[in-house]
Amino acid sequence: MLTGVAIHRPTFNLVLTVVEEEEPIPRARLTRMLLDVAAWDPQLTSTEYGLSGYEFQRPVGRFRPDFCWVREWLIVECDGFDGHGRRHAQSEADKARDAELTSQGWLVMRFTWHQITQRSAWVASSIRATRRRRAVQLGLNP
Repeated sequence: MLTGVAIHRPTFNLVLTVVEEEEPIPRARLTRMLLDVAAWDPQLTSTEYGLSGYEFQRPVGRFRPDFCWVREWLIVECDGFDGHGRRHAQSEADKARDAELTSQGWLVMRFTWHQITQRSAWVASSIRATRRRRAVQLGLNP
């Protein structure tokens, strides 16, 4: 154990790799790479759209949200279709998780893989606007 070092270990590593018959060596999905970069150096993933100040996979109770802005009590989850869109049980678990976090005072925003990759400026704008609104609601200094 190293003081101040948090190791990010996803639960479902196989879901985060691509294995195709014509390519015998698994490779990381783009999602996996972006999450790893965010964990390693948040500045690298926050500068383009001005989304600094988040904590990546910060423990919140019994959960580890993808991105968390503690000051504004804001959580952002990035939902891939395979992990969150295909199975009814996962959808139910996501909604229960959101309800539990909301009952604790957190605001949870969920974005799909398509929104993140195809409408990234809109996603970033939505997060920035929500952060501003939450700061006002919570009486925080700008």
